[in-house]
Amino acid sequence: MTLLTSLPSHRLLIDVSLWSANLSELGAEVKQVEPYADLFHLDVSDAHFVPGLLFFPDLVAALRPLTCIPFHVHLMTEHPLSLIDSFVDAGANLITVHA
Repeated sequence: MTLLTSLPSHRLLIDVSLWSANLSELGAEVKQVEPYADLFHLDVSDAHFVPGLLFFPDLVAALRPLTCIPFHVHLMTEHPLSLIDSFVDAGANLITVHA
């Protein structure tokens, strides 16, 4: 069963962005909002579309054991195809590419 078919289509989904989370307490912050989240949104940037690089595959892999909530990785990078496999291997469930 894929992520999209396992989520109910008849209700709103809450995709919680971790962009403004306190990185030194990221695990605790994930657990705090987990009851309200359908997805966790992780923005990835190479400074081409928006400044900075926030989430990377190793951080996604470190978060994966902390929650069963699906991870939605948003690749805002110049070469997103080169990153997809790394994020899938790290535990991403859904990947959006910023064109």
